Amino acid sequence: MLRAIVHNMNGDRIPMEPDGALHAVILAGGEGTRFHPLSTRDRPKQFLSFFGKESFLQQTFERVKCVVPPERCYVMTNVRYTSLVKEQLPELSSFHIVSEYEKKNTAPAIAYVTRLIQDRDPHAVIAIFPSDHMIDDPEVFQKTIRKAALVAKEYQRIVTIGIAPTWASPEYGYIQRGHFLEPEVNTVCAFHEKPDQKTAEQYLHEKEYFWNSGMFLFPANLMLQEIRAFLPELYALLSVFELNQHFLETYFKKVESLSLDYGVIEKSSHLAMIEANFSWSDIGTWKGLNDYVRRTGRVLDTSLERMMLEQLAREGIA
Repeated sequence: MLRAIVHNMNGDRIPMEPDGALHAVILAGGEGTRFHPLSTRDRPKQFLSFFGKESFLQQTFERVKCVVPPERCYVMTNVRYTSLVKEQLPELSSFHIVSEYEKKNTAPAIAYVTRLIQDRDPHAVIAIFPSDHMIDDPEVFQKTIRKAALVAKEYQRIVTIGIAPTWASPEYGYIQRGHFLEPEVNTVCAFHEKPDQKTAEQYLHEKEYFWNSGMFLFPANLMLQEIRAFLPELYALLSVFELNQHFLETYFKKVESLSLDYGVIEKSSHLAMIEANFSWSDIGTWKGLNDYVRRTGRVLDTSLERMMLEQLAREGIA
């Protein structure tokens, strides 16, 4: 049985949260290498602004805090970027910035922060958000996340957010929906890797496949239960959890690098998918940015547009 010491890094006791509240975790540890030379290892994509003054991270935080108050929002990042997170999100306390000391993919990071949040709220529901996506319908987004949180709690499910595709994209992974649970909520039949163009067109035509947004929600207890079942070695490292820097450093040194998608989510029988209808884009490459600009009519800064066109020319893309 997991046991915990509920104190912060300075040894102060952390107050408990309202029982069963919704908490948010923003993942902001990526290196953004596909947007070179604009995105660098020292200042990757999530800390940059492509449209307007706010960075991707700042936009994500502003969007999320309309659903989850800042005192229940966390940012999971790499220790290299801790100061950037503090600089861009000054209203977020240091306790809510969790820095991994070694890059070990999403399973160790999400397992750790799930355990951290469970200490504050034993019946917490947790929402995971990538930090670098574009979402243009904030009100629909907020409504979807609130509904997903209720579904996660009521059905005891890991709830993925599936985006109804508006075009045949080979750039995204897909979720194939399963049987009906309630309006706009289904079980998950299967996950599919990025398809070729022909398969993407088939997915669009069949209307049973949804873009995998990378956003998902779950009861903390359920996620730890699934980690125990599918990743027992990772679970064992959390068996004596202490909220201090030494434990955090030791944990990330010992743990193996593994994706939560592959390690847990795709193996779980406790899955659901909510069909979301907000405008969503994961702009992961220069080509993806160009496609997004063409579809939406959004205007880039002149220097950024010039850089994009230069990179597309180097890649042989018109």
